This record gives sequence, structure tokens and C-alpha cells, in this order.
Amino acid sequence: MKQSPGRRPFKERLQLRRALFRLHGLLGLSAGLVLALMGLSGAMMSFEDEIMAALSPQARVAVSTRALLAPDALLARVHEQRPQELITALKIESDRERAYTVTLKRRPADGGRNPRIYLDPYTGKLLGESTGAGVFARVRSFHRYLTLSGAKSEIGRHVTGVSAICLIFFALSGLYLRWPKHPFDWRSWLCIDLSLRGGALYRALHRGMGGMVLLFYLSSALTGLWWSYDWYRQGMVSLLAPQAADALSDKSRPRTMPVARARTLNTASVDTVWATVAARYGARLDSVEILLPRGDGPARVRVLPKDASHDRAFDELRINPRSGVLVGKTLYADLPAGPWILANMDPIHTGAVFGLTSRVLVFLASLCLPLFTLTGLLLFVRRRRAKSMR
Repeated sequence: MKQSPGRRPFKERLQLRRALFRLHGLLGLSAGLVLALMGLSGAMMSFEDEIMAALSPQARVAVSTRALLAPDALLARVHEQRPQELITALKIESDRERAYTVTLKRRPADGGRNPRIYLDPYTGKLLGESTGAGVFARVRSFHRYLTLSGAKSEIGRHVTGVSAICLIFFALSGLYLRWPKHPFDWRSWLCIDLSLRGGALYRALHRGMGGMVLLFYLSSALTGLWWSYDWYRQGMVSLLAPQAADALSDKSRPRTMPVARARTLNTASVDTVWATVAARYGARLDSVEILLPRGDGPARVRVLPKDASHDRAFDELRINPRSGVLVGKTLYADLPAGPWILANMDPIHTGAVFGLTSRVLVFLASLCLPLFTLTGLLLFVRRRRAKSMR
């Protein structure tokens, strides 16, 4: 008997649904544990800056009647205390009660992070790192590379990268599998019947929570791949800001600098850079981080205005360290859509780009990742048990 044309699409959709369901479960068993650990470690870092600030009395200094030391003098004081260290950046605060921050080039013992040490702007005395900086550095290393040593791991990077790709598949395939009969009824997406028991409850939690956090997981996975693969990063740049693709390619090439030369960086002109920034921003300045110039190149400066939408909304300047002339600028407020996305990869990943509310939502979504691993595993065990009893 000839099959009616109306039944064939239904059969094909049923086969697609079964294939997606099996692949969803198979990948969940293999990547679920990694994603659960990444979710928990990501949640731990959601408010790391606030936690470290609360635990770090060294981040505040007593306002003194003496004048603030100039950047050159501060760097000289740091060099006296750490003569063997390479200074790479100085962060200046507008609040006279906040300590400055100096960044040193990482050593093998520091793993993959550059030590950031508080500095008394009145005396030049080093006050130590933030309390908990080492702990959060290891959490970040685990989140990205599945290692607690702080060093990069190629195997761990690929595992977390593949897991992020799996998370994208879980979100999209889960959306297809749980698409409700009435998609425009908000109760179909946000209501979970907690009176259910057993497998029905696990299924309701898995599907219901999945619909609630789907967009957060997509944004976290799509931005998380930025740190996993060079090809993804270069592809994103080519797509969103083609004019910056060549610059990124040059930046990604390994650069070597003799240590002896690095320690003799010309920091005598940092005062000139600071004077240019102070004159340009005046009372609008919240903080500025000056990346010390290498050789004869311009100094890169990251300026955070007081009216910034979040703590990564930097204006980036390039200033000639000898003349103080502004040779280039990228203002955050003037960024087009593509470069804006590239500049906000980390804030989008953490939710900070849209303020405290989105940070809290991303934090809660991260905590829910182990829930999907657990409910998915319980549903798999129940299906296997039901099959064995037939």
C-alpha cells in the first residue's frame, strides 16, 4: 500500500527526535560531569572581586596629609623592594582611600597568572596580593583547563572546549525535544509541577529548568569557546570585526624578550602618560591601568570612567610615552555592535555586561548545571532498569 505523503514527514520527524534524544543522552553521560564541575567553578568566580575586596583590608589605605607619589616614584619604590621582578602594569585609583595595584610578570611558581600586588600610593610600600587571589586563580585554572596548578593544560583546554560545544548541542536539542504544544503560553516554559514523583519529577525538572536557563547556557558556551580555540577566536573576529583580524593574528604570535632588556624598561615617561590621561578625563576618571611600554612603542592605557556601565567597560588609549601625545583611542561608548561583542566576551560570559541582575542569573544558572547532570543520569538509570525488566 502506498504511504500517504502526509505521514512521511511525521515519520521522519519521529526518527530525528529519537536520534537527537539518544545523542543528547550519550553526550550527557560523557560530558555531563565536566560541565557540572565547570558550572560549580564558574559559580565560585561569579563574585570573586567582591569577595576578595571584602577579605582584603590591604586594599584600603589611610588618607594621608602627604601628597600622592608620582607613578615614576612609585615604580622606583617597587623596584627597590622587588629588584628581581619585572613590572608590567600600574593601576591608579581616583579614590584616595583605595590602594594602587602593580602587576608583575609571572614566574613559573605563579602558574598562569600575573601577580597583582596592592601598593600604598603615599609611601610606595607593597601591601600584598588580595586575600584569596591564589585560590581564585586555581579555580579559574580548573574552570578553563581542569588543572589546579595554575598552568595551562592542552588536554584540559580541549576537554572544556568540547564540553562547551556539547553544551550548545544540549541547549538546542533540548529545546527541540521539549518544545511545548503552546509555545506562547509562559506557563509552558516557567512552571514545574513539583508534586510529581520519581522519573516524572526528574523529567519535569530537567525539561523545565532547561527552558529557563537555555539562553544563559548558549551565551556562556559561545563566549567560553573564545578561550578554548584560536580558530574560534579568529573566526569571531573575522565575522564581527574584519578590520581587526590581522591585528589579532599578529598579537597571537609568540613574542620573546630577553629578561635583561625587560628589566631595563624605560619607565621614566610614565608620569607623562599619566598626565595625559588625567588632563583628558579629570573628575570623570575612576581608575586607569597603564601597561608599561616595551621598547619604543606607545603605552597602552585602559581607562575606566566613573559612569562606566560595568567594571570592564574600558576606554583604551595609546599614548606616546615620551611626548604624551595621544596616538590612538578606542572609546567603549563608540564601539559598533561587532567590536562591542568582542570587547565584552568576559562580561557576557559572566553576566556582568548587563549589571548585577544578570550576574546573579548567570550565577544561578551555573549552579544548576550539576542538576542537569544528576537528573539526566537518574533518567538514564531508570530507562536501563525498565529495559532490563522487560
